[in-house]
Amino acid sequence: MAQATVRDAEATRDHDELVAVRAALARLADGSYGECTDCGQPVGVARLLAQPAAARCIACQSKAEARGER
Repeated sequence: MAQATVRDAEATRDHDELVAVRAALARLADGSYGECTDCGQPVGVARLLAQPAAARCIACQSKAEARGER
């Protein structure tokens, strides 16, 4: 049972990561990569180096997490 739970969690994580990467590639294609999807300000090079699929700047990501979003 525990192994199935871990497998399910890993599959969910992998799916979410794939969705984020595809969204980042779409932003790259349309020229909006590196711009926060919430406020339009730059996401920041350091953040993109740490998390290349990041869609939000640190401030907007923090607000989203406080609301319970990812």
